[in-house]
Amino acid sequence: MTAPTRGSSQEVIRLIALVLSVAAIAAVSTWIMAPFLPAITWAATIALATWPILVRLQGRLGGRRWAAATILTLILALGFFVPLLLVLRGIVNHADDAAALARELSVNGLPDAPAWLSKIPVVGSRGAAYWNELAALDPDGLRDRLEPALRTVSTWLLGGAGSLLRLVLQVILTIVVTCLFYMNGEKAAAGVLAFARRLGGESAAALALLAANSARAVALGVVATAVLQALCTGAALAIAGVPAAGLLGGAALVLCLAQVGPLIILAAAVAWLYWSGHATAGTGLLIASIGLVSMDNILKPILITRGANLHLLLVFVGVVGGMFAFGLIGIFIGPVVLAAGWTLLQNWVIGVPPGSVPVQDAGELPVNPG
Repeated sequence: MTAPTRGSSQEVIRLIALVLSVAAIAAVSTWIMAPFLPAITWAATIALATWPILVRLQGRLGGRRWAAATILTLILALGFFVPLLLVLRGIVNHADDAAALARELSVNGLPDAPAWLSKIPVVGSRGAAYWNELAALDPDGLRDRLEPALRTVSTWLLGGAGSLLRLVLQVILTIVVTCLFYMNGEKAAAGVLAFARRLGGESAAALALLAANSARAVALGVVATAVLQALCTGAALAIAGVPAAGLLGGAALVLCLAQVGPLIILAAAVAWLYWSGHATAGTGLLIASIGLVSMDNILKPILITRGANLHLLLVFVGVVGGMFAFGLIGIFIGPVVLAAGWTLLQNWVIGVPPGSVPVQDAGELPVNPG
């Protein structure tokens, strides 16, 4: 066995230094871009999902891309800030009612538990007993019992205000980056495909297209389901006679887009109806709430599987697992990664040669003709 020559040793050292330099540059670049990565990811997802709308709107506006991009950007901004402002205005308008209720409790104490509370299965009797225990206290004792909970709520509200400010800044940045993608989408897509081809040939480019289609299908499924769920929630609240049904419907849209769902709003509305003595309306809204809450688990996977040829189980695992792993943006990352991984697995099983285009059917394993 011959010993390595001096030239080969220097070549190895040079390659190691080159790899370390590239890794260091990549790491520092990622560190610098880290505050912007969530906004860029959200903007890319939104641009992918709404690109067909942009192209159609551009055609109607005589080919003026800037006009179409401006209109869609304004719609995105209004779609977020209008419901948020409605919710904040509702909170401010009802702040006096909350203060009046607090003064009344401090003077007269807490009334006895309503009869309907004890009829709630499992937790009703225990909740009614705790309520009556608080009602038996004098105003000073009630204040002492509720003060720790009020302090906790105040701390949570202060933290929520800071989180809301960060969310607003992140949304503004996302909207700006989305507008840039609208204006330069073709260049960005060509750059991604060129990088993919350089990395792995046509198979990598096809995987990039598959990932884009999957992200678009998931985004459309999430947004369409959230809008329909919020509209049905607002209609159900209006039919049940709940005040400010439109405002609550806007809040439900925000919660549905955040994948929280309308359960909190519906549960509060049902409790208010029972509290006000409208037992029939409360029962009807309770029954309707079961379907409204389940809509997210039924309609969204169907819309996603229609937009991209993915197994329903693959979509479900990708959405839920991605959300647990990466947060809200994981709703889009999970199915995209699973779609790409499933396609690579199919190609490996059927023996597709490296560099060829992968199978497009991500939900069914094709038969190898050869």
